[in-house]
Amino acid sequence: MLIRPSKEVPFPPRRSHPNRRILVVGLALVLVMAGGGYSIWWRSAANDVRAQALAWIAERRSEGWQITFADTNLTGFPLYLGVSLDDAHAAPESGEWAWNSERVRLTLPIFAPPLMRLEFIGQQALDIATEDVQRSYAGTAESLTFDIVPSTSWLPNGRLAVRTLALRDAANDDTLSLEQLDLTSTGDPAATTDEARSAYEAHVALEALHLPQVWATPLGRDGQHVEIAAKLNGTLKAHPWPAALGEWRDGGGDIDITRLTIITGPTSLDGDGTFALDRDGQPIGAMTIRLQGYEAALDRLANENTIAPFSAATAKILLRSIARSELPGDAAGVADEPPLSAPLSIQDGQLSLGPVPLLTLPPLHWLDRPSGR
Repeated sequence: MLIRPSKEVPFPPRRSHPNRRILVVGLALVLVMAGGGYSIWWRSAANDVRAQALAWIAERRSEGWQITFADTNLTGFPLYLGVSLDDAHAAPESGEWAWNSERVRLTLPIFAPPLMRLEFIGQQALDIATEDVQRSYAGTAESLTFDIVPSTSWLPNGRLAVRTLALRDAANDDTLSLEQLDLTSTGDPAATTDEARSAYEAHVALEALHLPQVWATPLGRDGQHVEIAAKLNGTLKAHPWPAALGEWRDGGGDIDITRLTIITGPTSLDGDGTFALDRDGQPIGAMTIRLQGYEAALDRLANENTIAPFSAATAKILLRSIARSELPGDAAGVADEPPLSAPLSIQDGQLSLGPVPLLTLPPLHWLDRPSGR
């Protein structure tokens, strides 16, 4: 039986369906209209953000702040609402310092929780002006952002993050730099109640910090690691200033330092304590600290003429005896410089470590300045 191949039957020609073409064209029109409508909405919403930002700037100007900028532009399309300020400049009424940024960008995510972000982009500059010092530091940062959490607090809540900041004063061959800074804050200092003494908390951590000469500390200008966690107790209002600070002091306000860590060179310090202002507006308080490398710190204070060499030598002997008295009997004579646990106090302008007066602090003038808004 022979099997013959059947003849191939060609497929019928594909015919165009008018309804399908209409559907595709209609879908394209819907997408175009939706996109155009979204663009119109986005521009309107972004303009609202710009108006609110300008209103906030106007309020700060009315309080005495000097804030200027060259131009504003909408930014962030399509996922963010934002505005950028070119050549932005900000300084307090006193004019003691000023920050300049090539561009400041403010953005809010559209499809996420309302977290407002400030970004400082491009060239940055810090001007410092005091009675006898004029300094201008300029440079860049790998990133400099401030994420602001919406709140009713007069002090902002959120997180400031800085990475690899390097500013230089070419005229005086001076620098300000740091590898990392993280500052977080929560609460409202003006909302403290009797039931909750602390209504505002802040935490700051810095890595590889180098201070400019005008901000040099008794322990020098470099810190490998600095960390401070603090709670503000008592009601501190936004204004008038400095009268609000005096009211806070008179109401029993103080600051709990829940953690203080400083590592600079061979010296390391870790402790906690409480500070306030005395009747003259000067800091007063005490901490319990654990200190390693205090002899190197005393040598630095003597080399900087902060304390007399004789006082440094006397303090070394006294502190060494205190530290060794805390060691077990079989270790008391072994360690060259055992770690020291002692109270660190500020009283009547005098900084003391245990029974040893270290140095006299310069007076602060927070409360005797002219009142502002």
